[in-house]
Amino acid sequence: MPIFIKGFNALRMKRIYLSIVFLFLIVGTAEAQMFDIGLKGAFNTTWLFNQKYGGDQPFDYDFTFGTSVGAGGTFCFGGKSYYSHPTLSYGFEVRYSTINQGYMALYDTMPIPYISKVHLNFIEIPLIIKGRTPSGLYGEIGPQFSSLISATADSSNSNPSSQAHTNVRGEYSTGNISLLLGIGFEADLSSTMIIMFGLRTTIGFTDMTYPEHGNGDYNPTNSFTAGFHIGISYKMDFFHDNH
Repeated sequence: MPIFIKGFNALRMKRIYLSIVFLFLIVGTAEAQMFDIGLKGAFNTTWLFNQKYGGDQPFDYDFTFGTSVGAGGTFCFGGKSYYSHPTLSYGFEVRYSTINQGYMALYDTMPIPYISKVHLNFIEIPLIIKGRTPSGLYGEIGPQFSSLISATADSSNSNPSSQAHTNVRGEYSTGNISLLLGIGFEADLSSTMIIMFGLRTTIGFTDMTYPEHGNGDYNPTNSFTAGFHIGISYKMDFFHDNH
């Protein structure tokens, strides 16, 4: 996977991204005819690719999972035709998410496997453009900025006395920029409630281990997630209808 972003001023990027979110809110409030707001959740398989964790010994990737919970809003254009014609909308979300990655290695000097798992916790803010058909099928795309909250690593050689839990926040970039892609279906539960479910993936462009880039035989790390996404929203028709 190509590396587009090696490192950046996290505080500056947060300010720029939050400014874009604020601009979205202003434009959406002025132009949209409908708005929905609700809760979101996801269950993903999560990966940190190309990371050399544990010295010079190669690790096999272990299948790992993570979750995401939060809230979001969508500005819908087209008034009542939003539900009878193909339409566009855009929105934002604020989520607390985890990216986990497990590794396993069998050393010649150890009779049992050495197991390691990295846990990264983020606050994520995606900005999403969504295209929707009258049947409720939709596709979505947009950038996502993630701010690292904590990073820990667990390791063990299957002996309880050898288990270790380490704070590794300093070894990871404080932010991550990703591309979000998704498809799904949404339907009315009532005249004011919407339920949606779909598939989402995020492709990270930031080198997540950039703080360690000067240490020996370095390999950059990119994040990748894919999984199920679900949400329930309350829709409001209080915006001015231009039609």
